[in-house]
Amino acid sequence: MIRKQFPDLDSLKKFIAQSYHNKKGWPTAILNVRTQQDYRPDVKGALSIFMNISGESHCTVDNRQVTIPEAFFFVTNQQQHYTLAIETSRPIETFNIHFADRLVEQVYESLLLPSDYLLQNSAHINSPQLLFYNQLHRKDAYLMGLIQAIRQAPHYQVNTLSLGQQFASNTVQEHLWLEEKLYEILVYLLQLHRNILKKVEQLPPIKQTTRVELYKRLGFALDYLHSFAHCTIQLDDLAQTACLSKYHFLRLFKQVFGLTPYQYLAKIRLENAQNLLKTTQMTIHEIAYTIGYENATSFCRVFRQRFKVSPQQYRSMIV
Repeated sequence: MIRKQFPDLDSLKKFIAQSYHNKKGWPTAILNVRTQQDYRPDVKGALSIFMNISGESHCTVDNRQVTIPEAFFFVTNQQQHYTLAIETSRPIETFNIHFADRLVEQVYESLLLPSDYLLQNSAHINSPQLLFYNQLHRKDAYLMGLIQAIRQAPHYQVNTLSLGQQFASNTVQEHLWLEEKLYEILVYLLQLHRNILKKVEQLPPIKQTTRVELYKRLGFALDYLHSFAHCTIQLDDLAQTACLSKYHFLRLFKQVFGLTPYQYLAKIRLENAQNLLKTTQMTIHEIAYTIGYENATSFCRVFRQRFKVSPQQYRSMIV
């Protein structure tokens, strides 16, 4: 289903409890909502993507709140409790996808298992639940192309739907079209997860459970960098966020991500600058301040070192 309004929280929680009691689980739901303020605590969710078309929101899982900037999306897992909080001076537009239970496992099986096995065992396959890392990911052109296609499709511009309704489409053909788009998004998520697992394997040769825990902690620091890239960030802040000693954190971060935290922060800021140069008419001084530089001179120097052109020249090249 697709909704332009958040469902009533009490009704939603009753619906979720009933769905799990009946062993049906979550249906697929897409929430494309404009709002200025909302608070949705302790929801037992599906595998979900939280993002904002404009503005930022906050998602809490496992007692950790993550700010979701406009240029990023955040992933939570099936049956994981989350809290979504929105409180801004002007309305933001969210676009959150909650995937039906076991849907990603079915997609994973279709990619991994040979066709003859699927033919013989299609009714008996019961792969273990896939667990994704709760972390921010930068949106890219491929994902946003899929999201924009869904948002702009005329047969999905629906204002209200009852809980339990699967999709907003009026025909089988439209239902099929949306399922194909969701399939592509899940394949995309699985590829991201595969890339993360490769990074986990780059950690020291210790127990797998320890590597997973270390990457999870490094991911906390990575989210902190993404969420607060416009602020002054100290190494102590990042190490404390990761619950690691300062120089242990520094060594592991560079080992996994190929950059020091300082270099990664500079990379984030320049990516944010590129986006602002492409999508806004903000002045160079305003962009420098917005992304975290104290003055435009420092920003222009770093930008030119990275891209071999000034911010003004870059903007003129993309117009």
